[in-house]
Amino acid sequence: MKTLNMDPGRVERAIAHLSAINPNDEYAYEKAFLAFLSVKTIPAVIYSMESGLILFRTRTHTDSALFDTVDEIGLPPHSIIRNFARCNRPYQSKFYGSENRQTSFIELVNNWARSKEEGEDIFVTIGRWQINTAVRALVLVSPDEENRTSEFHRQHGIAYDLITEGWDANAVECCSIFYRFLYSIFSASAYDNPLVYIISSAYCNTVLAENDAAIDAICYPSVPFGQQGVNLAFDAKFATRENVVLTDAMQNRLTVYYNVEGKKSFRQTGEIYAAGIDLPNNRIHWPDH
Repeated sequence: MKTLNMDPGRVERAIAHLSAINPNDEYAYEKAFLAFLSVKTIPAVIYSMESGLILFRTRTHTDSALFDTVDEIGLPPHSIIRNFARCNRPYQSKFYGSENRQTSFIELVNNWARSKEEGEDIFVTIGRWQINTAVRALVLVSPDEENRTSEFHRQHGIAYDLITEGWDANAVECCSIFYRFLYSIFSASAYDNPLVYIISSAYCNTVLAENDAAIDAICYPSVPFGQQGVNLAFDAKFATRENVVLTDAMQNRLTVYYNVEGKKSFRQTGEIYAAGIDLPNNRIHWPDH
């Protein structure tokens, strides 16, 4: 039977420290990191996925110009990452991908809605990527069966139960408290709450720092899609051209309009499919248009 160097009181104190962090504090991220370390043993549910996964990744344009290289829509360079995101801090690159095109779109909708007005166009390129090796993913799931309302949580909740069923009662209790908190963080929007991304990225990086060789990606549900879509954030060292391969690409033009509820929405008004992908030369070929 597995035991963990944890106790419920220590876990609850760490959660209290995390919840009390001021996101505007200069050391907010470092305080989150230290709070996670204070737990001593950080639970991590790691789930193995077979090779051959197909994922979609969306890159927003600043204009209508087509991206000509694979690198432009792949893993972004560290230097351009200026903000916290679900699984990364500033100047830390992750390869984010979604299980389908709709989920990859919806993750960007809030940013589009803030920056564009009715009648304006947004140009995005969607890449279809194949993962050519098995993936060891850190899975963020609810420990409570009654909260597993999405397909993501039902599927991966089974993995959580199988992993923890061999633990002693204290370990199960501590893990449940910890993952219940993580579930609330990874289910929350960061649109008006910057602390969400500070805590979520600090957790991911704490676990990756302690299990660098054992985890390739973080697997979590899509918040703006009501947790129905699945996202993966791959560590930069995993996202090589050998492991993550572009198989197809298309550019979409989306036009902003107001729907019947008076909210900004986006209508597809144009598309261009890539004519071919030249991986050895890092090129995306587009038809004349």
